[in-house]
Amino acid sequence: GGEGASVGAALAAFGVGSDLGGSIRIPAAFCGCVGHKPSAGLVPVDGHFPMPPGPLRSYLALGPLTRRVADVGPLLAVMSGGEVPRRDLGPDLRGITVYPIEDNQRTSPTAPMRHAIRRTTEILRARGARIGEYPAARFRRSAEMWGARMQTTEGASYAEVLGAGDPVRLSREAPRWLIGRSHHTFAALSGIGLERLGRRLNGRLSAAIDAAEAAVDAGYPKEA
Repeated sequence: GGEGASVGAALAAFGVGSDLGGSIRIPAAFCGCVGHKPSAGLVPVDGHFPMPPGPLRSYLALGPLTRRVADVGPLLAVMSGGEVPRRDLGPDLRGITVYPIEDNQRTSPTAPMRHAIRRTTEILRARGARIGEYPAARFRRSAEMWGARMQTTEGASYAEVLGAGDPVRLSREAPRWLIGRSHHTFAALSGIGLERLGRRLNGRLSAAIDAAEAAVDAGYPKEA
């Protein structure tokens, strides 16, 4: 959030963030700047704290926050150790299939967002990409899948990370927050509560993952 605010207010030319489920993209959207989460493994995450345990490490990505879309490519190239792209040369996307998804049958984006998706689709088509169709309904339970994966991986809880090993007690910190005496924000304490709720629903979430992954295995476009 701090990086998004700094870049959005022109206090910094660019920023760097880490993203497990939206921590680059959501602040950027709220602050009027550009946030990009790269593909997993493109930018090294060694030394990141806290480091997600087990399979969750593949969800973590480091990426840039910028004021302009044009600045994302050069910064990402530097962060990944690659070659900085020339601005006069666009990527050749021949042989790549793109599946534009305008909504997930659960939440619908606004008209300007739909227009941006369609305009981007045409730009990708002009670069040589093949535009495929994918049933949006298969994304309907994507949030449950993500939440289940967060809860089924062993590792330190959010309360433990927040308390540097000594779990933050919500029953003690919530009253302290109400009188302005807590060292933690409302968002942080809400995160602890949501984590506890998620652990209680763990069995149900795991079942959602199994069902969704079975559906994907049954009909996922192989050329993707």
